[in-house]
Amino acid sequence: MVRIFLYVAAVIGLYLVVLPPVPVVADVPPFPSQVEMVAKPGVSKFELQIARRAVSFTARFMDERCQLALNHPVKVVLTADQASYFAVLRDEEQLDGDIIRSQLARSTGTTVNDHVIINAGAVEYYRDMVFITAHEMVHQYQPADAAQAGLCWLTEGTADVVAANVVAADSGKTAVVDEYRRNWLKVVKSDGHRPGLEMLDAKADWLAAVRRDAPVAYRTAALAVLYLTDRNGYGALAAYWQLRAGGKPPEPAFQQAFGLSSAQFAAQFAAWLAQQDSKR
Repeated sequence: MVRIFLYVAAVIGLYLVVLPPVPVVADVPPFPSQVEMVAKPGVSKFELQIARRAVSFTARFMDERCQLALNHPVKVVLTADQASYFAVLRDEEQLDGDIIRSQLARSTGTTVNDHVIINAGAVEYYRDMVFITAHEMVHQYQPADAAQAGLCWLTEGTADVVAANVVAADSGKTAVVDEYRRNWLKVVKSDGHRPGLEMLDAKADWLAAVRRDAPVAYRTAALAVLYLTDRNGYGALAAYWQLRAGGKPPEPAFQQAFGLSSAQFAAQFAAWLAQQDSKR
């Protein structure tokens, strides 16, 4: 079964400074030995450097905060433009043309099995390059059936929350995560018809929500995972993914890790969002 995760271009923008110099961070972690980085013609050394930093910080976060390690080789491919990006997806990943046209035409990053493909040429902002690379790398730590088995909001929301933490680590500014939280909440509050988590659970429902409004779907998922970590800590999130890695299905793993059903949590999260609606 082909595993595909999609990160949509419209989801990214955080109105940040265009590609500033790489900030000085003294303790950039080692680059993981399981990862091969490939830069297609036209990708700059700077773009490659940003992506390598993102991979390194993601590996450290997943190891230290989630106690998860890569258990397979991963190939990260950077392309310089949309034509090269599509060519990789078509020729190297052998994706069906309809899939590329219908699902990937808007994307700047995707995961296909053990490969991560990033259209670096379409990413304008430094932080976004870190964020997208980290988001896709997180999927490599998740079970192969994560996109199919349910609780899609937790799969994608985890990737976003880890990516926000990676941006914070890369910049040396812990307040970055709260900055993301505020921006995500603005996006979600602006939609009067946002989906509940129950409509972001099954893969078909998740894809329908992404087609309707990708930013709202991703931001809702990310806020839900932040709400989970606020309540239960990152240790509980780590426990969930450890249980999933051990073969436990999503719902039993959720109940064991977080102490309530996903439906109960969805109701609590909806009530919390309603409270946020009343605030300026």
